[in-house]
Amino acid sequence: MASIVVFTDRLEETISFYRALGVSLADEDHGDGLVHTAGELDGIRAAVFAASRSGRSPGWRVGGSTFIGFWGQLARGGARGSGADRGA
Repeated sequence: MASIVVFTDRLEETISFYRALGVSLADEDHGDGLVHTAGELDGIRAAVFAASRSGRSPGWRVGGSTFIGFWGQLARGGARGSGADRGA
């Protein structure tokens, strides 16, 4: 996997979620009008954009849903596994 790109109407909560996983995020502006927050963890690029409108994921194990599994060391120590099917 090379990248995870998330569009959310819960921007601060989503940024906090990825920071808790250890992703060091910073605001980025490439001059194309899409200001976002992005960073990298173990060679995987993560970017979080504000969604253009609110929406809901289709739900757990429903067509169109996504499940992403993470495994690693959290900043506070100890191995933890986490999965998110609703984009954080």
